Amino acid sequence: MIRINLKREPVEEPLSGPFAGCAVTLRRLTSNEYAEAHAAAQALVKEPRQLLELIEEHDLRPAGRRIKSLLIDVQFMMGVGEWLAAVECGIRAISAWSGFCDQNGAPIPVPGPKASADEKAGWRAVLQQAFLSKPFLDQVLPRIDAAAQLLAVEGKDFGVSPSGSPARAPTASAPNTATTAGSAPSRAPTASPAEAAPSAPRSKTRRSRRKAPPSGG
Repeated sequence: MIRINLKREPVEEPLSGPFAGCAVTLRRLTSNEYAEAHAAAQALVKEPRQLLELIEEHDLRPAGRRIKSLLIDVQFMMGVGEWLAAVECGIRAISAWSGFCDQNGAPIPVPGPKASADEKAGWRAVLQQAFLSKPFLDQVLPRIDAAAQLLAVEGKDFGVSPSGSPARAPTASAPNTATTAGSAPSRAPTASPAEAAPSAPRSKTRRSRRKAPPSGG
């Protein structure tokens, strides 16, 4: 039996590790919104001027590497595309968060539907920085996938856990989103005004990509 979950309320997810004490509230994205997010990321990858600006702004160019050689480096470009796709998914899915502040200790607000163009551009820049942190990406992106799951495959209304207690059956996989952007520099916003969350270590050696990005959850 396929159960259709019509409840689309946002879900709040606490984070752990260097982001302990922080939380993100996620909207449930539809397949159309996932497609829109990936199309937006692909458009950026195909726009050389904007892409080069992003690479330089976020210090993604490894020391000694020329821009021309990077643009034809398949693994590097896959990493950039996956990072941008994660950002685009985050822009659409994150409706609120807590525990994040700027360099002056002021909370970073999530812009609402009526936000100005400058506010939206600033939010995009914040998420670009945040998703360069591997601990942030590894926790938030799977939660975006999980929050988007609308279908659950069930034998009955509820499945049975290995211990015998009632439990919901596994949910169907949500549309794939981006995977980790490899060894891109990891600099996320400060997790708390009182206690800064350390960013992930920066690696100069790019890891190879998986052949297919993981599904949500």
